[in-house]
Amino acid sequence: NIFKKTADIFYSMIFDTAYAEDPVSPFIEYYEGIEQNTMDYTLYYLSEVQNADGSFGKSNKYELTALIIFMLSELNVTGSGQFNAAVKYLTDTTPQNNREKALKVRVLISTGTPYQSLLDDLVSSKNDDGGYGLDYTYSSDAETTMEAALAFYAADYGIQTHLPQALAFVMNQVKSNGAMYYTPQGSPSFYLINKTAQSFKPFQNMSVNDGQNQVTVQSKIDSLISYLTTNYSSLTDVIDKAMSAYTFQLYGKEAAKQEELKKSVNDSQSFDGGFGNSLYSSIFAMRALAAPDLILTNLKSD
Repeated sequence: NIFKKTADIFYSMIFDTAYAEDPVSPFIEYYEGIEQNTMDYTLYYLSEVQNADGSFGKSNKYELTALIIFMLSELNVTGSGQFNAAVKYLTDTTPQNNREKALKVRVLISTGTPYQSLLDDLVSSKNDDGGYGLDYTYSSDAETTMEAALAFYAADYGIQTHLPQALAFVMNQVKSNGAMYYTPQGSPSFYLINKTAQSFKPFQNMSVNDGQNQVTVQSKIDSLISYLTTNYSSLTDVIDKAMSAYTFQLYGKEAAKQEELKKSVNDSQSFDGGFGNSLYSSIFAMRALAAPDLILTNLKSD
């Protein structure tokens, strides 16, 4: 279980050195020929675009920084001042919405910092449909509700109540053909489809009541993967290709399509080491291209 592995690493080992004395050591040192190593060069790109306060990006900084730290924890790239600075940013920054609150709950659990008041605040904003909106006055959405479910899972909280209600809401957003939408009038979102499928992984063996019937999470995973397979030719953006490749890999599906997508993603790396037109693209490209026996070279250790 990749999420269990991630949690074990992230919650048990990483934050033992989260406030090391070296605040400036990079994720990876530049070396001659780094441009020829896709993973190293992407990591170097991330080291070059970190903000002075430890965050990443110009907007959605909390979410982006959390995604990067979660990914780097999976790759065991944790022994640097830059990593520590990102963790400190996540720990010290006040979340501005429910999605950020859910992410911060997981960070606080990791650092051994009290989190219950933040979790209670998140739960207090639950809507009547069991889901969570981006803020108190917002309608429920799948992405925020899924982050809430992951927070409940990490905290071992509301496992018989809040968690299945959140999962039921998200599952009800998956159409019969596996499509998911941000708005009723919009187009299906490969980003939302992939992110939901990946987030369902720790709940794969669960079944929940969707308001009418007991429905297995696996059945929704199957629908999401079926949509990706059926609409494979529509994957054009780097981020969609990277996320789909990782979803297929996570569930052991479509080996040939995995390799084709990974090659396309790898070949699209920019001159500066990044991918696509956003940090999100680089994050998911790096995750998709990471091999089980990945070795990153010239890492800066404390």
